[in-house]
Formats: sequence, C-alpha cells, structure tokens
Amino acid sequence: MNSEIGGMVVQETGSESIHSGRVKAEYSSKIHLDDLSTSMNDNPNGVMHLHEKSAEGAKPVASKPPARKPAASKPHKPKTPKRKIAIVGTAESQAAAPYNDESWEIWGLQVGLSYKTFTRYNRLYEMHIKDYWTDKIVQDRMRKVPPDVDIWMQDKYPEIPNSKRYPVEEVMKGFHPNFTSSIAYMLAHAAYEQRTLKNIGQLVLYGVHMMADEEYGYQRAACEYWLGIIEALGTEVLVAGTGSVLKCTFSYGYDKEWKLLSDLSTRKQQLQVGLNELKAKYAEIQSHVFQQEGAIKDVDWTIRRIQ
Repeated sequence: MNSEIGGMVVQETGSESIHSGRVKAEYSSKIHLDDLSTSMNDNPNGVMHLHEKSAEGAKPVASKPPARKPAASKPHKPKTPKRKIAIVGTAESQAAAPYNDESWEIWGLQVGLSYKTFTRYNRLYEMHIKDYWTDKIVQDRMRKVPPDVDIWMQDKYPEIPNSKRYPVEEVMKGFHPNFTSSIAYMLAHAAYEQRTLKNIGQLVLYGVHMMADEEYGYQRAACEYWLGIIEALGTEVLVAGTGSVLKCTFSYGYDKEWKLLSDLSTRKQQLQVGLNELKAKYAEIQSHVFQQEGAIKDVDWTIRRIQ
C-alpha cells in the first residue's frame, strides 16, 4: 500500500516501508516458497526455476534450454541407370543384338543398313575416305537414315545431312592412336564417353569376330586394346559369338601349354602329309590333263588338213 508523507511517496511492505526519493530502501531478498513449489510442479524432471524477489523484480536462476527441432531430411534422389551399349558389326552374331530392347543403345556401321536383321540403331559410323561413300548406293543408303540418328564421319559433309564430325583429337588424348578398323573407332568413342561422362555400365560386342584366318584378323589387336581401356574405366565388357576377340587358348605359366603346342605340332605334321599326298596326285592328274589336251590338239590339226 502506498501513502504520502510530507510530499514523499512511501511504499509499504509488511512493517517495513521503502521510501522513493531521498529514502534508500534496504531490503533483503527472500526466496518465496510459493514460487519454488510452482517451479517444482512445472518441472517434474527436477529442473527448478528459482526466482529472487527484489526491488528489481523476479530473476531466473536456472532454466531448461529450448528443445532443438529435428533437422529436415533431404529428399532421396533416384540414381540414373547406367547406359548399355551394343557395338554391332556384320558377322553372324549381329543378328542376336538386342534390337527389341529399347534400354540398349545400338551403335552400328553404315554398311549394316544393308542387312535385313539390322532393324534398329541409335547411331551409325562411316569412317572410310570420301572416295568410298560417294558411291551412289552408299549415299542413298545414308540419306534414308532418320534425321535424329547421327552418322559419325571424318568430317561434317553437306552431302550427308546426318553426318557429324568424329572427335578424333579428343578421343586420342592420353591413348595410343590404335585405329585399324571402324569398330576400333567406335570402341574408342565409347572409351572417350565413359572417361568424360562415366555413365556406361555395360558394353557388348555383336557381329565382331575377327578370326585370325580371316581378312579382319589383323584388326583384332586394336579392338582388344580399346576393350581393355573401356573395362579399366569401369564398364563391364562382353563379347557375343564364337569369334577370337578376347579369347586365348591357355594361360601362360599356369596351363600346360606345352601339351597344346605338342598337339598342334602333331596336327600340323598330319596336315602336311595329307597336303603332300594331294600335291602328288595333283601332279599325276595334271600330267594326264596335259596328255589329253595334246591329243585333242593333234586331232584338231588333222581335221584342218583334211578339210
């Protein structure tokens, strides 16, 4: 309760009075039991809020820190599926390529357009010199390619609307210029894209046999070189068909190569014996052929004389 004494305002608390103005209040802080009881009820976990009553009012002695909000979880982004590429040549196994599976990219040769089994393609390659593809049949074939399919060539040519320059300089950076066939250029291109984009999960060869006794046998080394590069860059590499690409007859030092060599040597001797016999028979037959041809000439000469 407040009262006025001699022009001064007096605040009364119990039997004590605190004078504002000249009178300096002397007051001892008291802990109010009511506040303590309330604090215990509000905090069952035992964290108490003690307040001191003073001229300045109530002050907190201890308080519980505010609870933190849980961090918002980041939305899960689905992984982009890796690309699957089929490199398609012209040997027998090209018919087994996944033409009906749209999840596969089909990379083929422009000459593949002449095969009935070559039913789908995402890109084509024509790496021959201009003298080859200026042939009318070849040009007509390439001009019928859908406009959304690139034809990779040595340069961009106005005669071939779909033509696109092969990035040979970028492809060769850091590698040997090991190009002995169009297939090698295709594989090198795949290696380049895997090195820069890192998104090719699987690569399979179809219709690429390169048997040693065929005219394409000398191209195998470059093909295997680029397949090794692609595999080293993290792509799974497979070869379809019965060709000789990535095939070896034995593992040196582990397999008994001496037995295989012995068997091959024996087989060669047998073949040589057979060849010698055929040559002897051929020489004998050839002698008879010459005799017959000579007899025919004698008859012709006699006929001309009589006529």
